[in-house]
Amino acid sequence: MRWQSWQLAHWGVACGILVWEKLVKKLLNAGSLDANEVRRGEEMFHKEAAVLDAHLAAREYLVNDALTIADFAVASFLEYAQPAAMPVAKYPNIGRWYQRVAALDAWRNTAPKM
Repeated sequence: MRWQSWQLAHWGVACGILVWEKLVKKLLNAGSLDANEVRRGEEMFHKEAAVLDAHLAAREYLVNDALTIADFAVASFLEYAQPAAMPVAKYPNIGRWYQRVAALDAWRNTAPKM
């Protein structure tokens, strides 16, 4: 529950700003990129990514090294990391964890097609 709440209050907000500004706005023709919002999103992303990366440094998954719904909730925005230009590469533990989640049949079979 803790990680799902963190995703809603922190991670989802940071990632959501970047997804909106760098991906969804283009798809919906909803205006031009707001550089101030992108900066705010990137600052928030780095703050929250540091928390997540540190937590994952000694773990395979978020809770007790077992796959839980929290992993799916937190990983969900990372499906859009590349098109939204999220600076994930700076956080190797997040990258390794996301690769584990994304390799699951349950993830691959339901991931949106870009």
